[in-house]
This record gives sequence, C-alpha cells and structure tokens, in this order.
Amino acid sequence: MHKGKQLPMLVLIIGVAIIWTISGCVTMEKKEPQPSPVQQQVETPPPKPTPPPPPPVEVEKPQPSQQQKVETSPPPPPEPDYIEHVVRWQGETLSLISKWYTGKFSNWKAIVEANPGLNPKRMRKGTIIKIPRELVRTQTPMPKSFIDNFYKKKDEEPVLFGPKR
Repeated sequence: MHKGKQLPMLVLIIGVAIIWTISGCVTMEKKEPQPSPVQQQVETPPPKPTPPPPPPVEVEKPQPSQQQKVETSPPPPPEPDYIEHVVRWQGETLSLISKWYTGKFSNWKAIVEANPGLNPKRMRKGTIIKIPRELVRTQTPMPKSFIDNFYKKKDEEPVLFGPKR
C-alpha cells in the first residue's frame, strides 16, 4: 500500500475506535459477564453463630439490718365508748348508778349489756362498771348523799297511818 493511502485508513480506524469507545461498545476494562436472571439470586452467607447470652445473675436484695429496721408502734387504742364507775358505797345498785349517770333508772339494762359477766345482784366495793358513753349525762362520780336519799335512816320511825295516840 501506498503511504498516502495508509494514512487516511489509519485515521479512519482510529476514529472508529474512538467512536466505539465513547459509545460504550468497546472498553478497555475487562468486564465480568452478567449473570442470567435465574442466577441473580444471591446466596447470603450463613449468619455467624452468636454466643449464647450469659445466664441471668440473681441479685440478692439486701436484708435490712437491725439499724435500718424501723419499729412502728401500734396506733394508740381508740377512746373507749364508755365511762367507768367504781362501786364505793354500800347500797349502790345498777338502777341507782343508771339514774345518776344517765338520768333514767331504766337504763340499767343497757349497763348490764355493756358489762358481760356482771351479776347485778352482787355489787361489791371495787367493782368497775362500764356505762355506755351515748347514755351518759354526767361524768361526775356518784356521791354517797345521792344513795342515802333512797334509803331510810335507821333512827327514823316509820310514818304510821291511822289514829295517833
């Protein structure tokens, strides 16, 4: 070939090579073949085995020491629903005690109910009698003079009816 014809041909080959390179038909890099759609499923590697979690650690609750223990005292007892009368005088009866503290003789039955085990026929000095607070009109201790008003004195003669001598 002629030298004059070689040059245009060489220019033509280089030009075609450049166009192919630019259009992506020919690349200078080495490409790996694309897998077919069936092969596109990528296998994931099996997961790395993880070590088992450590066993739970039992945390012991601290026992309260004797210094930490706070002793709570029981609440104070409620105020009683009664007042107390102590038998002091000979001749005291539940009906007289009832009359003095409640204003009525008939409340002696309520006093007996408030005092289980009390024998109303056996009143002794020192016996404590509970009187329900809802019946009480006075809390002043019963005086001996109140009892004496209900008994005749030994020195007095009885009043007789009929003709007098």
